Amino acid sequence: MPSPSVKPRSWLFDLFGDYVEHCHPRELATGSIIALAADFQLSERAIRSALLRLQRDGWTEVRRAAGRSFYGLTDAGRELIDRGRERIMHGPEHDWDGRWAVLTYTIPETRRELRDRLRAELSLLGFGGLGSGLFVSPRDHESEVQALGAKYSLDGAITLFRAEHLWPGDNRALATRCWDLAGLNAAYRDFVDTFQPFCELNGLDDRQRFLARFRLINGYRRFPFQDPGLPAELLPAGWLGFQAAALFDDLHERLAAGAGRYFASVTDPSGFNVQPGFQAISQA
Repeated sequence: MPSPSVKPRSWLFDLFGDYVEHCHPRELATGSIIALAADFQLSERAIRSALLRLQRDGWTEVRRAAGRSFYGLTDAGRELIDRGRERIMHGPEHDWDGRWAVLTYTIPETRRELRDRLRAELSLLGFGGLGSGLFVSPRDHESEVQALGAKYSLDGAITLFRAEHLWPGDNRALATRCWDLAGLNAAYRDFVDTFQPFCELNGLDDRQRFLARFRLINGYRRFPFQDPGLPAELLPAGWLGFQAAALFDDLHERLAAGAGRYFASVTDPSGFNVQPGFQAISQA
């Protein structure tokens, strides 16, 4: 089975969130991290560099004892991973009253960096852009928008409405203007085509299950942050997001036991109680 092609930073987030966080203690020695990374053709130099960057950025912390370094997530790192987990577990809201949350902002060109950060945050919340500083979502985001206004001191620069779409076209047509649903559905199709064959797990040893589980997570990680989670009546015909999510959940769970055994065999099994968790999807 070929190993997945991953970036060291993303791979580390998945390792910490999907394995290390469910061990006791919630940390892992540098040597064990490097040994696991070798299965993915990630070099020791690349892993050490990524670990230092994650520590510098405040996502991980290090404890040194007996000449060894042990890495684990900080509270901020756990929050980042939990945010991705919530996006997966929450799923789309099928009940919709037909009204849209409509957001406008006024941020001068001199604060372009702040404007870009706000746009990224709105995208993560599930807002789609209509252009010229206008964003819409079928969900009520009042509390989240208020939190963003406080976070970036933009209370006077953001305005939020609740409104109905009247013209042109219908609500489904509006959704296709705000989000690239055709492109996203094509990506879902690629995911399903790639991982459906893995449903036959006969003959996979524990190492292969560990590799397959990482490949699964790496393949799915982008969807919770790209998919706005639209209600069913706004989705195009033949939508594959639900099938992809069900496939991910099924394989992630069924691969867990063997992957956990391999993880323990490479690390120090006497010092860990390995219980792989749901998933470690982050935007990293």
